[in-house]
Amino acid sequence: MKKYKVGVFPQKKEIEVRSGTILAKALQRLKIAIPGECGGAGICGKCKVKVESYDKKIKIQSPVLACQYRVTRSLLVHPPKIKPQEIKILTDTKIAYQFKKDPLVKKVDFESKLSMILDNDELLSIEKRTKKHIFGLAIDLGTTTICVSLCNLENGEELSCATILNSQSEYGADLISRLDFALKSRANQIYLRKKAIFSINKGIDECVQKSGADRRRIFSAVIVGNSVMHHLLFQIPVHSFVKPPYNVTHKGLLQTKAKVLKLNINPNANVRFLPAIGGFVGSDILGTILSLRLNKKKDINLCVDLGTNGEIMISSARGFAVASTAAGSAFEGYHIKYGMVARAGAIEWLRINKGKIQFLTVGHIRPQGICGSGIIDLLSELLKAGIVEPSGRMRESSFLVYKDKKTHIEFTAQDVRQIQLAKAAICSGIKVLMEKLKVKPEKIKKVFLAGALGNYLNAESAINIGLIPRELKNKIVFVGNTAFLGAKMILLSRAEFISAIRLSRQIKHISLAKDKNFQQIFTAALRLPELK
Repeated sequence: MKKYKVGVFPQKKEIEVRSGTILAKALQRLKIAIPGECGGAGICGKCKVKVESYDKKIKIQSPVLACQYRVTRSLLVHPPKIKPQEIKILTDTKIAYQFKKDPLVKKVDFESKLSMILDNDELLSIEKRTKKHIFGLAIDLGTTTICVSLCNLENGEELSCATILNSQSEYGADLISRLDFALKSRANQIYLRKKAIFSINKGIDECVQKSGADRRRIFSAVIVGNSVMHHLLFQIPVHSFVKPPYNVTHKGLLQTKAKVLKLNINPNANVRFLPAIGGFVGSDILGTILSLRLNKKKDINLCVDLGTNGEIMISSARGFAVASTAAGSAFEGYHIKYGMVARAGAIEWLRINKGKIQFLTVGHIRPQGICGSGIIDLLSELLKAGIVEPSGRMRESSFLVYKDKKTHIEFTAQDVRQIQLAKAAICSGIKVLMEKLKVKPEKIKKVFLAGALGNYLNAESAINIGLIPRELKNKIVFVGNTAFLGAKMILLSRAEFISAIRLSRQIKHISLAKDKNFQQIFTAALRLPELK
């Protein structure tokens, strides 16, 4: 079979591929990052690249979609410039917490001037007694973002923290798109695993650089995340997630050595991925329960994690019931024409005052796009102004948000539809869970909004678009990234680790797909509230 050259400018990289190779795959082999949200389905349009013939003699229609374009001649590719910027994702919480610091991994000093590093009863290392500390990692492996915390295991101090994009997102912004990519071949699933490990290592590198800690003295890592992340990282088959009832192949604690996962820490360190619960609900819900101390509260509380994989939980003296709903990634800026993650230049707050648009951007710089909290604010304002009707219909095909010589940002009718689908998934999930457990709104003491988005969100805007039922408005408490905090607690406390394992066996998972009323409630929830 004929082969052609694919060159990349200005990176000055080159590769030879067979005729018919998908351009995106050639760029993957060159380790060139290309944006994408649909897992190679050719829908999102975010992977456009400029191409020209290698010798610049033949004119090629450009730009092209890298995930669809097949190489049939030698090419020179000009990928888009992707600036590395800090992502505004909440890593702190607004809750006070206390727990006994007693980590699984400890340094034991002996009079013989030797020290042992022990993980439970397992000997990890013997060394000369020194004043050097030992460290551990708490990791929240999210569908879109990954949070990494480096902690001192001897005094419990957090030394540094990093938030990075999960580079798996190039192959699907939401779980379904990513699963579709993974199931095309075994090689794809292995590739997604490598992408997750690459991203985690990137977070570790940032933490080490910020703190000055010796990575060889990181002897423990605790990971929380949804069940798909859980399975992909440990190469467990994921075919069961494609069709109802979305069974988890392996629920229990997964543990291996850092050298097996190729994490850039002490190779003998134990890496623990906490148990999955059921369906798409993973161990991040365990972190939430522990950090909010819901296992010690008798009141009825509702907790909603506003991530790509929306998780909804009702806790009470009788126990825990949890469900997941496919909120998708619209709230994180994906599948929105001018949407973006919460990084510099993203509009994060917006109001329309007497016909004039007022907004704030992350980093207080010129707008580049609009992120989740800004999208929800915008839709709320358009509803109040009558520009968007309760059905979702817009007066015009689009609404201009911002324009200057370099930037054009608009909100389209298709964007409204994406938000309707996302908000209906969350709202209907809340209603079905409350209905199944026969919980009335007045019986709920607090509604905890957690997750990356759940602390930058305006409560009024969330109510206005129907994300949260209006009758729960005065009960909303923003708690931040509770899953990440729970991971830190588990890293630093044997008692919290044991509690997490015990809780994983007690939580009842409810499949919304099996509920006979879900589709009807979901369809009704697509309608936007009427605002006077």
